[in-house]
Amino acid sequence: MQQPSQLIIRSPHDAILIHVKIHVPSHGRLDALRDFFRRRQVSDAGPYSVVHYSQEGEDVLLSRIFGPQEFGFYVDVGAHDPRKYSNTYLFYKRGWTGISIDPRPGFANLANKFRPRDVNLEVGVGLHGDTTDYFTFPATALNTTSESRLHEIPGRSNRRRIKIQKLSEILEVNLPAGTTAIDFMTVDTEGGELEILQSNDWRSFRPRVIVIEISGASIESLNLTPISRFLTMHGYESVALLYHSAFFVGDPQLLAEWKDEGV
Repeated sequence: MQQPSQLIIRSPHDAILIHVKIHVPSHGRLDALRDFFRRRQVSDAGPYSVVHYSQEGEDVLLSRIFGPQEFGFYVDVGAHDPRKYSNTYLFYKRGWTGISIDPRPGFANLANKFRPRDVNLEVGVGLHGDTTDYFTFPATALNTTSESRLHEIPGRSNRRRIKIQKLSEILEVNLPAGTTAIDFMTVDTEGGELEILQSNDWRSFRPRVIVIEISGASIESLNLTPISRFLTMHGYESVALLYHSAFFVGDPQLLAEWKDEGV
């Protein structure tokens, strides 16, 4: 008789231990476990549950900022994957559209499959030159163009040359006709964030909200970082800091709502 697979699940609060016995052939155990978790996730989802796809809940806070806004437009620089760790996939599912950018090999094909309404670009973003070095890792979310960050990232990297464009050039060519505003832009490129901001034309392309990775910043030091100083110079105000992601608002109405209503 086939011996059951046993899985012990500990609750987030260490209050409950769940023992699961699944009688399946060894080659089918992974699929069975996936089905179990999928069913449990659905059954446990109560009226207070929140679905999100980002790493730190960035899409949850963005949902709070934009409230019931039915349609909108985003720009995702360093998108990595159309769903996994995505700050924008939740909005795509709600009917929003945008531009997703990442130089990771195969990104455009994958994004076109799962997010066909978006403009999906497999290109780097930078300020200088037409090409740059791009370092890839087994954990692809850590891929970077910043050679100075290599010592901080575990694992051996592979180097390749990729094409890069200025952010302003990408937006000028790919922003759909009739788009009157970029509701938010998210930037996460493992070290190249400031250069990406510097490559934009802020008079022509001004997102209402910016979510950007600033590693190592605290609440006290956030406004002293080069990224914060740059965005402040362009009329943005920092409003929130998650573990790595900082939120900046440049739209007067959204900023007033944040301060008046305590978003």
